Amino acid sequence: MGKYDWNPWEALGGAGAAPRRAPGRVAPGAPGAVREPPADVVETPSAYIIEMELPGVRREDIGLEASGREIVVFGTARQEKDAEGGVYLVMERAHGAFGRRFLLPRGLDARGVSAVFEAGLLTVTVPKRREAPGCMRIPVED
Repeated sequence: MGKYDWNPWEALGGAGAAPRRAPGRVAPGAPGAVREPPADVVETPSAYIIEMELPGVRREDIGLEASGREIVVFGTARQEKDAEGGVYLVMERAHGAFGRRFLLPRGLDARGVSAVFEAGLLTVTVPKRREAPGCMRIPVED
């Protein structure tokens, strides 16, 4: 199969359209494999912050969905140019479909999710929902 003869979204469950879910881990080199870019998830007192490395990916090729406790990042890293008349001896940079699913703890504000893509690093901020304290003292007025 040539490198342009396959549909990367088949592995994500779609048929040419943006997927609803990214897969779990897939064996590298498996047919239709979708890579999972490296990421860090940090919890702060007010939010969860996901930082994902996406070098060489264009902002318009990144999809981001939030639903309940789940954050899904997906897209395509395009190969900008082919070896004109040559043959690649080493090809280590990742190209093709990528996808990653993060299941975060309860109490998220899915409407407040924001994302910034700068210098190949996608930073997704998922704010925590403000919950009323379990017990609070209520002053009694005259």
